[in-house]
Amino acid sequence: MDYLLSRGRNEQSNVRWSGCSSLTAVIKTTDKIDELTIENDDLDENLILGQIHIANCGNVEALGVRAGDAFLLTQKHTLKSKREKERVGLTNVWIGENDLIAGIIETSRGLGNHGDKELKESVINQPYTWTYNIDQNLEAIIFGTEGLWNALTYETVVDLVTQCLPAHHLPAPSRLQTALRSVLEHYKTTPVTFMTQTHTYDRFSSQFPATSANTDDDDISDVTQCISDLISILEEQNSKCRDAGVQCSEEDIQQVIWDSLSSQSRLRLEVAQAISERLVSAALMAGSKTNISVICLLLPGAAI
Repeated sequence: MDYLLSRGRNEQSNVRWSGCSSLTAVIKTTDKIDELTIENDDLDENLILGQIHIANCGNVEALGVRAGDAFLLTQKHTLKSKREKERVGLTNVWIGENDLIAGIIETSRGLGNHGDKELKESVINQPYTWTYNIDQNLEAIIFGTEGLWNALTYETVVDLVTQCLPAHHLPAPSRLQTALRSVLEHYKTTPVTFMTQTHTYDRFSSQFPATSANTDDDDISDVTQCISDLISILEEQNSKCRDAGVQCSEEDIQQVIWDSLSSQSRLRLEVAQAISERLVSAALMAGSKTNISVICLLLPGAAI
């Protein structure tokens, strides 16, 4: 991706080209997921269903939610990190007020910036990488840009997410509750009810916190089947486009995927969309002044 940015499409400046933060997540399931599709009294609650491989540069972050607890899957690359500040200090670039590199850039890692050699030497594209195990109690992962994290704390994000998950039976605000109820009733699912719950956040934990939450085997099997179906549909649609010698639009592919999904899979997508929209709205109300992009990935622990 960084190589593609170096080609400078639509760039007007000969001095400083634009740059960006980046995050990539790859999910891979394991053969052990087959054990969840059969009745097994000795089933291990911590059975690993797969892994998520994370790589990020800059200030795009991923927050995991498991049994109401939060943990970061990424590292934020700014000069607030002692190690990053020492590394950037060894280059020729100057550091301005508020720890801004060259007086303009907050992040110390990212893609782009090919028009300024000194800046490119300090703002490197080497990502932070890590692999996390996925079990049946992992509920969701929230991917967000700095506009979300600068406005909302991690604990607040977890509260906003879990209020939208029927498994937690937490109260959603009236407007959101109305929207969620219409979605749930459309798919004949139990509406959200009201309770209270507190959440904790472990900033440096690379292990999932202990939990006693359970998820039905059918839910986990459905998630796996949904992923397999999506891959098959994409491959089939792309093959048809190649055979016909036409270019399929993104909207066409999305519609084909949507039409092929079960009602349960559509429910998950609509709940994930509602959660993402709610987080963006909350960040705006909290006064965020930078870009806000959010993706909500629902996992087996969400029990939807």
